[in-house]
Parts: sequence; C-alpha cells; structure tokens
Amino acid sequence: MAVTGRCIAVAFLGLAWGPDTTAAQSNSVLAAEQRCLDDMRENNYSSAVSDCTQALTLDPNNAQASALLCSADVHLGNLPNVVTDCTRTLTLEPKNDNVAHLLCIAQNALGDSAAAVTSCTQAITINPNAVGAYLDRCVAYINLKNYTGAASDCTQASNLNPKDFKPHINLGDIYLHQRNFAGAITELNQALTLAPNSATGLLNRGIAYEALGHKAEAIADYQNALKIDPSEQAAEVGLKRLGVKP
Repeated sequence: MAVTGRCIAVAFLGLAWGPDTTAAQSNSVLAAEQRCLDDMRENNYSSAVSDCTQALTLDPNNAQASALLCSADVHLGNLPNVVTDCTRTLTLEPKNDNVAHLLCIAQNALGDSAAAVTSCTQAITINPNAVGAYLDRCVAYINLKNYTGAASDCTQASNLNPKDFKPHINLGDIYLHQRNFAGAITELNQALTLAPNSATGLLNRGIAYEALGHKAEAIADYQNALKIDPSEQAAEVGLKRLGVKP
C-alpha cells in the first residue's frame, strides 16, 4: 500500500504541475523569440543567434525562431549554418519564399549552384514576383553555363525592377561568355546608366570593347574601373595587355 500510495502521489504531482510547467516553457519560448526579434531590429546578430537558438531548444518546431536564426546567420556570413537553418525552416514553413531565397543565396555563395537553382525555383513558385530569386537563379544558371535560363531570369528580374542595374550586369556577363560583345556593350551601357560607378560594369564593358578592337574605349573603361575600385586586378591586367601603365 505504501508503494501504491507513492505512485499515486507522483501521478498527482504530474497532473498538478504539468499544465503550469507547459505554460512556463511557452512563456520562456515567447520571451526568447521576442529577444531574438529585438536583437535583429538592433542589428545585434550574434545575440539573435543565441536567443533564437534558445527558443528552438525549448520548441524545435518554432518556425518564426528558425527563420530569424536563418536571417541572423546570413548577416553574420555563417553560410553552412544558413543552409541548415533555412532548410529546417522550410520543413516547418514550406511556403516561406523569403527563406527559400536566403537558402538560394547561401548555396550560390558555397558554390552549390544546382541546389541554388532548386531553392530559388521554390521561392519563385511560392511568389512569382520574387525579383531577388530570379536574379540569384540567374547567377546560378550562369555558373552552370545555362545561359539561356540565365538570360530569361535576368530579363524577368529587370522587368520586375527596371531601376536595378544588376540584371544588366549579369546579362552583359552572359553575352561575354557567348562572345556576343556588341550585345554585352548594350546591356552594360544600360547598367552604367543606372549605376555609373559600377566598377564591374566598367571592367566588363572594357573587356567587350577590347575584344572588338576599340582600344581607346577599353582603356578608358579599365582606368575608370580602377579609379572606383583600385583593387580591381583584372582592370590592371587589361591596361597592361593594351600597353598602358595602370
């Protein structure tokens, strides 16, 4: 009887304290999640990682904390962690196009272009107006040498955001790979109209001009690229190739 009584007592304590314990844990999760959100707003990304990790430890199915952790790791440049965090978030919240796009960005940066295409495609399927996903899938396609797919995506990105110069930079790069130097110059002219201080735009247009034998224009672009970005070694090499001291 004594043993039975002890068991009854344990069961009773479980029934009495279980709901309170669950409520306390829920409050702890909400508090950690709120701290993480506040950290993100204050650009305190290391603290955000700590607080969101705490929230996920208490509640592994917390999609909000997982998404915030993914974003914090993006800001910190912790790319392998971004892949882990974003993949987990998409398991919990498959319709989050922003997280799918962040995963695509990380995979591109890690050199996994095929996976990046898959993730950006997921983002675009969820949100057909996800301009950034089109742009980053374009980059992935360029890395995979799928220039047709890349051109289609960068054209769509430009259509969705006509004031962004980056699609034209990428389209210029595509044409350079295809040795369509006149087409590259056309796209890079548009890029430089939108962003006159783009060192990449000037460098790539210089390459196209040089390929067409337009030496003076190539030299000017290489020199201007170096003025904007003195570390641009490709521009130095181009000038030396044309017999001009950088």
